[in-house]
Amino acid sequence: MFFINIETESIIQVYDRLRINCKKSAGSNDHSKVSKVEIKPESTESYIQVSDNLSPLDSDKWYLDWEYKTSGVKTISVKFSFEDLTNKIETIDIECISASDDYLFSSDDDLKIHEVDIIEFLKPWKTSYKNFHRRSQAMIMQELDRKGFRSIDNTKLLKSQIMDKSEINEWSLFLTLRLIMDSIVNTKDDIYQVKAKRYKDLSDNASLKAFITFDYNKDGQIDPTEQIEITSIQVFR
Repeated sequence: MFFINIETESIIQVYDRLRINCKKSAGSNDHSKVSKVEIKPESTESYIQVSDNLSPLDSDKWYLDWEYKTSGVKTISVKFSFEDLTNKIETIDIECISASDDYLFSSDDDLKIHEVDIIEFLKPWKTSYKNFHRRSQAMIMQELDRKGFRSIDNTKLLKSQIMDKSEINEWSLFLTLRLIMDSIVNTKDDIYQVKAKRYKDLSDNASLKAFITFDYNKDGQIDPTEQIEITSIQVFR
């Protein structure tokens, strides 16, 4: 038996780089040895060999860094070929979206105002912190829903219903900085953990001060009653 394990991001923005990683793929001892590993980043592309010809079993080479030029669902295929001339293919789908559809509440430029060298902490294959901004966005939307912040039809508020992103930009950027610092903590109470705590406090404070103008009735217009202070939101259980 041989098992192909594909690790990557489920959502990526156009021209933002991701890593398609199958380094954790493995087989049983009685399975034929790997002779070649190829990755096809989307159906319109050809397979790209990522394994080393001289050392095909070197799993550290079993990855591909890629940027998509168009939005849409992308089908990633990974093909392993073996010494007995058989092969195995696994596929996964990910979503590539435009910047407007991503609708992130903060940007890397916002982060640089507070941490000038923040880009130095990026993973080697990444070109931005959009994945962290996206996680912050999801956490903010979850918090709004937890507080009972919903549309007129009692459905969950969509990110696109936030009419003025500047109203929660500070909340998002401090939350993103906290998440980044948490991800690079090396030891207890090191400088990054201290910074993570500071940015958590700043994020919590920003969330309490925020006003949000949102399209409550989904009519595409901003009405006078559609700006609400977060601290005044009634919680529904």
